[in-house]
Amino acid sequence: MKKFYFLICFFSLLGNIRSLNSADTLLIGQEIRYACEDATEVYFVWGINQWRKQDKNLWPEGTYEKGVLLSTPMKRVNGFFTIDFKVKPNTLIDYVFWITKGPKEVPSDIWDVNTPPFKDYHTLVLNDNVTILQSKLDVRPKQQLTILNYGSTMLLLGFIGLALIYWREKFVVGRELVRPSYQNMFLGGGLVLFLFLVVIRASVAKLSWDLYYHPFDTLLPALKVALYDHIYIFSIVLFFVAVNFLARKAPRIQKSLIISFLIVSLISLVAAILNIRVVEVIGKPFNYRWLYYSGFLNSTDSHAAIASNISGAYIVAIIITCAACLIIGTAFSYLLELVTTRLRLKKVGVTLFICINAGYMLMAGATHKSRDNYDLLVNPVTAFIESVNPFANAPEFFSMPVEDSLIFNPVREKNSIRNQEVNSKIKNVILVVLESTPAEYMTPYDKKFKVTPCMEKYLSDATVFENVYAHAPATNKSMVCLLASVYPWLSYTSITQEHPDIKIPSITSVLQEKGYRTAFFNSGDNRFQRADEFLTHRKFEEIKDCKTLNCNNKFDEKDHEWDPLDGADDECTANELMAWTVNKDKRPFLAMMWTYQTHYPYYTAGQEKNFNVDDPVFNRYLNAVNHSDMILGKLIEHLKENNLYESTLVVVVGDHGEAFGRHGQTTHASKIYEENLHIPFILINPAFKGEKHDGMGGSVDVAPTIMNVLGMQVPDSWEGNSLFTKKYADRTYFFCPWSDYLFGYREGDMKYIFNTSKNVNEVYNIKKDPYEAHDLYPVTDAQQMKVAQQKLAAWAQYQKKYMDDLIK
Repeated sequence: MKKFYFLICFFSLLGNIRSLNSADTLLIGQEIRYACEDATEVYFVWGINQWRKQDKNLWPEGTYEKGVLLSTPMKRVNGFFTIDFKVKPNTLIDYVFWITKGPKEVPSDIWDVNTPPFKDYHTLVLNDNVTILQSKLDVRPKQQLTILNYGSTMLLLGFIGLALIYWREKFVVGRELVRPSYQNMFLGGGLVLFLFLVVIRASVAKLSWDLYYHPFDTLLPALKVALYDHIYIFSIVLFFVAVNFLARKAPRIQKSLIISFLIVSLISLVAAILNIRVVEVIGKPFNYRWLYYSGFLNSTDSHAAIASNISGAYIVAIIITCAACLIIGTAFSYLLELVTTRLRLKKVGVTLFICINAGYMLMAGATHKSRDNYDLLVNPVTAFIESVNPFANAPEFFSMPVEDSLIFNPVREKNSIRNQEVNSKIKNVILVVLESTPAEYMTPYDKKFKVTPCMEKYLSDATVFENVYAHAPATNKSMVCLLASVYPWLSYTSITQEHPDIKIPSITSVLQEKGYRTAFFNSGDNRFQRADEFLTHRKFEEIKDCKTLNCNNKFDEKDHEWDPLDGADDECTANELMAWTVNKDKRPFLAMMWTYQTHYPYYTAGQEKNFNVDDPVFNRYLNAVNHSDMILGKLIEHLKENNLYESTLVVVVGDHGEAFGRHGQTTHASKIYEENLHIPFILINPAFKGEKHDGMGGSVDVAPTIMNVLGMQVPDSWEGNSLFTKKYADRTYFFCPWSDYLFGYREGDMKYIFNTSKNVNEVYNIKKDPYEAHDLYPVTDAQQMKVAQQKLAAWAQYQKKYMDDLIK
């Protein structure tokens, strides 16, 4: 009997274990349906039981890992985005929705994370179930709709409208269609052009999606932000109508006026379309200073920028849109002719035109009392003409009175020697200038992306300067600062372009006098702003760039026949430099290498890596930085293999920074925030032991610091100081003239920015707020701001006189 009970208990226990195992492996189906009317692509970003990862064998199809999260593309079925799960009972699914494409398949980056006070979405799975969720978001992609999206439709409507007018007159009324008067051509064409500019202005002012979703509600705001466009068109039309009236007895002049009006209209329309992208990149319309900076659109940089933003399809879309404007304008001119003739309004037409437009300007003008958003609202043609104004006032810093105690008096330490033992070993210098590379993407400054592992490897043999800045966010201004240890010329023009033969000693000319051989290797094109001539006058013995490098991997825009080529692979440049260092000439050397692949539009080498960033352009840039890092590692290993490591000082510095959306900017030359100016400055040699220096410095201090390590004195004309000394001022200055006239400086933790074009000031505590997100100007003492202004004015006045004396 006992054995019988034992068997019963054994089989009962075995059954319970099996049932437990069965429960554990039981999977329940869960479907989640998400309704978002304006989305066209949605990812389900999820985890389970407080955002833990689900077992990989249970992932829905297409799921991938991104950090600690799982992401799965949702399928669109019958108006819902759906996803099906198989999970264990009592599983809590935690999730949000990532909308990656909005209306018209336009890329977006919008997250639906539930509405406050709720955080994220959560579904507890108890049995087979369907969860339906309705989005409460208005999907507004960052990429604005533009008039180019409607070009073909408008062209078709224009032809239909013109055909209807012809059909009515020919077959309904029974008369020939009368050609519009010149006056009505100007009025009708001007009206249509203005309406086109309203749609374009909505894109610039980021109202395009509101205009798309709610056209009637958004029409009035769109008309208000188009005030400056209206003034521009009104002035043009009024001018042509007036001249046409004066030339009413000269038909040849009237015909030439029509042709001129068409040309002006097409230029205005194309300029407005291009202005959408220009404002996205530089934050304001294109001006003469930017035209100069671009080498009058003839430089390799401007060619690359144009090619990366203007494709063949884009040009075709512009042509179609211009044709649509012409056809619709013609239809309106005929319509206006019919209305004014039928209602006998010819004599009062112009009067009505003036009164209606004056009323509009009064209405819209009431909303434009400040110039805070002037860059977003000003007509691009007007803005360019304003920038050419020869009577524009110079920035106030050049004439502001300065107290005697604040007069700029540079502190110069000429004879400091850091360490005689170190100096006696180091004879050679390799200066690597990283194009468009801010400190925040380089180890050890970088805390997030970690794309420079080679640099991290050599930090134990390095000295890192943590607070070094470019003085202007432009390559050729930095070139002068780095080589000649002078602050930049406070002008939108360039020393290399205007005065390449300027009489000022450079680190190359000084070292050449001491028996050094010198060379300059550039992956880009030295012809930009006559840099090749400037470098020749700096006494470089050998100068090479992308045209003369022995390189089979050159980056060019193959769709264009432009010369010169954009640049060469930085690895080719490094190979030539390395070969040069080991030739038969045994003199000590200074070699300078300027990279290129990190310059917009950013060139990668080999297969592109995924650095887990959402912006593909930024990911391409990080790949270029990673490539630069690889080259640095290759260069240092070359020095080791050839017994040059201990005797060579490797200097790594950025020429300026690069922006990717922060502060509403991309690229580098429009503002003076940290992403534009804070650069890496690292010295590598086994004599160093992983030191860090937090003193303030700039590009102007790079050459004196190198000379300090070499144990050599610097010329009296240099404005910089060695950052190893204790006597340098804990302050550095900035200047940027291409969008607005910007002046600034950093002293200690505080940074001051003054926009003299708009009379706007900003103050930041960089230590507490390294990304400059919190402007302290509203709470900064007025006396403190006055002192800051005078410090900058003192520097600007000193520097202007200093440079004026040099270029006489």
